[in-house]
Amino acid sequence: MELDVGMCTHGPCKRDRQGLNDPGEHNYCLPAAAVRSGIHKQLVRCLRAVALYKRRVRVQVAIVHAQYYIIIMRLPVDYPSDMAKLSAALSAITGTESAVAYSHSCFFPADASDGQARSQLLGALLVPFAVIATCMIVWGVSSKFHQVLSQADATLGLSTQLWVLGVIAVFILYPAWAQAALSVFACYEIDDGQTGLYPQNQKASWRHGYWVRDMAQECYTGVHLRLYVPIGIAAVAVLCFGPPLVSFLILWNHRAELESKSVRNRYSFLYTRYKPRFFWWESVLMLEELVLVAVEVFGRGLESVTHQILIMLAAFIVISAINISCKPTRLPVITMLEFMSMTVLSLTVSLSLFFVVDQGLRPADEVGGPLAAG
Repeated sequence: MELDVGMCTHGPCKRDRQGLNDPGEHNYCLPAAAVRSGIHKQLVRCLRAVALYKRRVRVQVAIVHAQYYIIIMRLPVDYPSDMAKLSAALSAITGTESAVAYSHSCFFPADASDGQARSQLLGALLVPFAVIATCMIVWGVSSKFHQVLSQADATLGLSTQLWVLGVIAVFILYPAWAQAALSVFACYEIDDGQTGLYPQNQKASWRHGYWVRDMAQECYTGVHLRLYVPIGIAAVAVLCFGPPLVSFLILWNHRAELESKSVRNRYSFLYTRYKPRFFWWESVLMLEELVLVAVEVFGRGLESVTHQILIMLAAFIVISAINISCKPTRLPVITMLEFMSMTVLSLTVSLSLFFVVDQGLRPADEVGGPLAAG
């Protein structure tokens, strides 16, 4: 059941000292009937709806923070073991592929590298669908014999409940799907056959590089071109661009009915935490996640890990600037919470350089080096 927090925006409002009407941290708008006739039940219901709304928004911010943290931890950096364990635990919760916690290829230990890569990719793409289907079956069975959410069961049909469950699941699993889809096109160049001490002896000099999931497989040729590239194109279209596009189209088609109870029951997870003019911002949030995942995936092909970290840091700064400039969320406290989340994540990326830049200056580069030599 989605408690209608929108009912608290109608009727007389309690203004704060600035005289603002925005239902923020200190502005609780009370139903007109409760003000006139003192119906305490409506007042209590209104305040409970506001409290539930704030808790749910904080959970959404925490989920996004965990997703971003996992993306950072996938950088090829030798992080401390405690950070790796935390990332593995969060990966298990959010469905992100993790070599530390679990790998689909563990079921096929006898396979060669090509078989391992195939099981990893197909597992990363298909297992989330199976997880969503299993959750829906369990929810449907439990709702038939038990009142899982008594208020929801009383007001929403089973099909609507399953739809809401699917929307929430896609929101949580989206970065994992994006990472799996984009990894099809992630290649790494080993040798170029031209530089080095003995370029004539370099064997791994394929001009398009080698697939990061199977370093024995040349990119864009053979099996990779015939099988994995078509899968990757379809996966990017459906799993990377599909959810943001579908979310935007659904809300755009119902933009005149966003305050209605029926639309709130089905789609409130997508728009209620945003201001009315930014009802489509959930699609922007998904695209921001896609950008970060792309930096993590394709940055593996860069010559230096430091370059990938710097690009990741630049992406976080740009995303943070966009979010704080637009301020799409309804509650100022949530805007500040999201900004602090991005600040912590940016600091995490910056401090990652300590684990890869560990060489001091050469004597000739030190300040005063030439003078000391003279």
